[in-house]
Amino acid sequence: MRRAKPDRSRVGLGGLTLLLSVLIGLGAYAQTARVALRWKAVPGAARYELEIARDSGFKQVVLRTAVETAGHRWEELPAVTYYWRVRSIDAEGRLGEWSAPQTIAPAAAAPSPVAPANGEVVACSESARSVQLTVESSRFLKEYFFEVASDARFTSRLAERRSTTARADFPLTATGTFYWRASGTDLAGRATASGESRSFRVALGAPRPRPLPGAVWAPPVPGERRSATSVMLSWGELPCAAGYKTEVWKEGSERRSPFSSPGSAFAYSPPAPGEYAFRVAAVDAQGAAGEWSPAASFAVRLPGPSLLGPADGATVASRRAIPALELRWTAVPEAAEYEVQLSKDSSFQDPQVERARASSISIAPPEAGTHHWRVLAIDSSGLRSAASEARSLQAVLLTPLPAPRATSPPPEAVLPRSEEVSLGWEPVPEAASYEVSVGPLSEGEPATRTAKASPLPVADLADGEHAFRLRAVDAEGAAGEWSAPTSFWLGVPPIKQAVLARPAAPPEAGSASLAVLHLHLLDSRGRPVRGASPEATATHGSVEKVTESEEGYEIGYRPPGELPEAGEDSLRIRERDFAVVARVPLTRGVRRLSAAARVGWNSNLGALSSPYFSADVTYRTGALSDRLLLSVRAGLYGGRAEIAAGLPAPVQASAQVAPLSALALYAMPLEPVELYAGLGPSVQLAKLELGESFELRPVAGAHAVLGGRRRVGNGALSAELGLLMGGLDASLARLRTGGLNLAVGYGVEL
Repeated sequence: MRRAKPDRSRVGLGGLTLLLSVLIGLGAYAQTARVALRWKAVPGAARYELEIARDSGFKQVVLRTAVETAGHRWEELPAVTYYWRVRSIDAEGRLGEWSAPQTIAPAAAAPSPVAPANGEVVACSESARSVQLTVESSRFLKEYFFEVASDARFTSRLAERRSTTARADFPLTATGTFYWRASGTDLAGRATASGESRSFRVALGAPRPRPLPGAVWAPPVPGERRSATSVMLSWGELPCAAGYKTEVWKEGSERRSPFSSPGSAFAYSPPAPGEYAFRVAAVDAQGAAGEWSPAASFAVRLPGPSLLGPADGATVASRRAIPALELRWTAVPEAAEYEVQLSKDSSFQDPQVERARASSISIAPPEAGTHHWRVLAIDSSGLRSAASEARSLQAVLLTPLPAPRATSPPPEAVLPRSEEVSLGWEPVPEAASYEVSVGPLSEGEPATRTAKASPLPVADLADGEHAFRLRAVDAEGAAGEWSAPTSFWLGVPPIKQAVLARPAAPPEAGSASLAVLHLHLLDSRGRPVRGASPEATATHGSVEKVTESEEGYEIGYRPPGELPEAGEDSLRIRERDFAVVARVPLTRGVRRLSAAARVGWNSNLGALSSPYFSADVTYRTGALSDRLLLSVRAGLYGGRAEIAAGLPAPVQASAQVAPLSALALYAMPLEPVELYAGLGPSVQLAKLELGESFELRPVAGAHAVLGGRRRVGNGALSAELGLLMGGLDASLARLRTGGLNLAVGYGVEL
């Protein structure tokens, strides 16, 4: 809206107030526009005279017209500046004075830049990967053309964008100073001049570090100087960065370790446990670094200790007070001390806390009942590790002094010969000492020994069977009841029985693999004998070694080259005066050739869906531990379809297909089944019939199978899923060959 100064006519008419507006209408492929000129009506005016000129002196008038209303619509879309004025005419034809000239601005001027501001610094960051160029929007422009260059004269253009809106995005890929400007196309299809050019500078922003979980400290591998702990430091990638530099430091230390990384991640090996921080800055192609990121913290904690004793749910009893408990755990390297927490509740809301320098502590529960305890390792900087597992214990008040329960050696145990025997028992609350009776069974009641606590080492026992019992004595010297006697054998007792465990799979005759047979030696009471030196010899095969294991003894047995007539081998076992012969069942080696037949269903998810029959011969090559198999397969399937469309009468169409395949299979034994998968070429011989005519076609393709089998009787029951691939269509019946088939069958070894 524009207002003119009041204009007084020579006949006393009122002044004119001028108004300007532009009305625009758009079509599908053409544009029209009009300029609406309005002024305030003058009382007494019968009509008005309007002039539009190219100059302010109205020498080049392009429109002179008389109108009866206080407005006029000029059907024009001005591309340059025009001037207009108006005067009133009364009923007697008297003319008023001209209004002050007003301008009509061009409808489509060059776009004016809005953002970014001239010289503005744009940060290239993980989230800001482009800069939005914005100009003033004009209703008279139907398209905007943006230019970005590396120089102010726009001789080296980097990007050009056309947009129907007054903005366009420029991707940020490098740092430096860039120049931009915009022009437009008006509604009549005329291009405007380029507007004012502006510059902006792209600078590296600060990368954003990724959150880091805490790491668990691992000491250096022997022979290595660096820690086995690795913390992956990562941050958001900047599109303008050519690389990154990082600084890592330990909290509280002034020393910072610099590193360079071409990507947005870096594996850091901390020299010691503690709390660390790092920051990162991007580096551009010229080697200039951007801003440092905020520091991100991460902790390298010691591993939590593993509890050793007492066991979970252990019970301690006392007559007058709760005794102190010996809590033990594994030592953690680099730990300066340990924090032991004892709590009445499993959530450890308000625990009793004790500190320990070593990996054990003697601590007394504050009261009877159920208690929970756990341990945390603390490094030299005071950083705590994760808590160990929590264990519970029961503190029970008892009135009588119970008989101690012997814990070691276990009842009927056979102990190897050593310099001393450790006699152990569960502590009795309130016990000041223990009376221990131990000696040979054949010599009557042995002498009593006094011990302050368990265990009690005894070094003067001879080989043979001994009995051990004890009782607790309180601070006043009152003894409790004797424990039940525990007998044990010291040394190697006479062997009375040898049990050769039946192997899960009989050794194979002719196999180059060494079979491991498990042997158990027992004395007259059926107790396992340890520390013996048994010898073993085989009649047909050979014994390479006999070693003691946790479960007994292991015999390294190599089967003979041929299967003996009896189908087994004789193993003679000797140990001092004991000798026995054990039988070792054998089996033949792997039969490499097998044949199988299968029946199932084949469908190509179209017209051809029918029963499926196949037979194969498979050979185990011996490569990859008998897991590679070669198989030759033949099959048969077929189907029918009735065709009526476009024919005077329905016609029967059918197809019979005989696929011949050669497959390479890989087998994976997963007892009690064997899984296999394979792939190979295939030729499908197809007989296609349509009414009374038929034709034979060979179709080349591929065959893939996935299946499994399990031994049943003298053979193997199998089930498999197959895929026959070949592209043959009957022209009318659409009987496509190939498809999915599911089959089950049975095979025998040849």
